[in-house]
Formats: sequence, structure tokens, C-alpha cells
Amino acid sequence: EEHPEGICKKEGFLCGDKMIIYTMTKGRKTTWNERIQIVLNCLGNGKDYKKTAETYEVSYQQVYQWVKKYENGGEEALKDKRVRKKDVAVKYGSSKKAYLSAI
Repeated sequence: EEHPEGICKKEGFLCGDKMIIYTMTKGRKTTWNERIQIVLNCLGNGKDYKKTAETYEVSYQQVYQWVKKYENGGEEALKDKRVRKKDVAVKYGSSKKAYLSAI
């Protein structure tokens, strides 16, 4: 049965006579080289985000974002720029003062 607003997050929604189901692929860790490979595969397949996401077991949204980043900034844009506690500890040691003066 169709949801009053046409959308039901648990079941999806009706589009004509087809039920469209929303599924979310759980994110997984990828390397920089893997992200490059995924993007190049997607671009080589006419930007078929869905097929690429299924092939590499990542989300459609993630493939879309990686392609967009790649088109705007090349391979460097696909690098993970988040800072992790481990990275900070390796770079600055246990000195909180050295870390704080660097930021």
C-alpha cells in the first residue's frame, strides 16, 4: 500500500506499478588508490554510479561524491584529509603544547 505522502522509509515508495526500495550500503574503508580505481571505472562506464557502487560494495552516494571530487580536483582530491588521533600522536608525540601551537 502506498504511503500517504508517497514515501515510506521502511518499504520504499510506489512509482507507477513498481515499488522502489531504498537500501543503504554500509560504508567500508577504502584506500586512496582504490578510490581512484572506482572513479575511473565509473567514468569508463558512462558514470553508471549504481553499477560501480554494486561492483565495489560501496554506496551510490559515495561513488557520486568521489567522481565529483575527482572532476573538480583530480586524484589529490580523493585523499582522506581527516585528522585522526593516531596521526596527531605520531606527528607531535605526547606533547599537547606542540600540537596546539601547530594548529
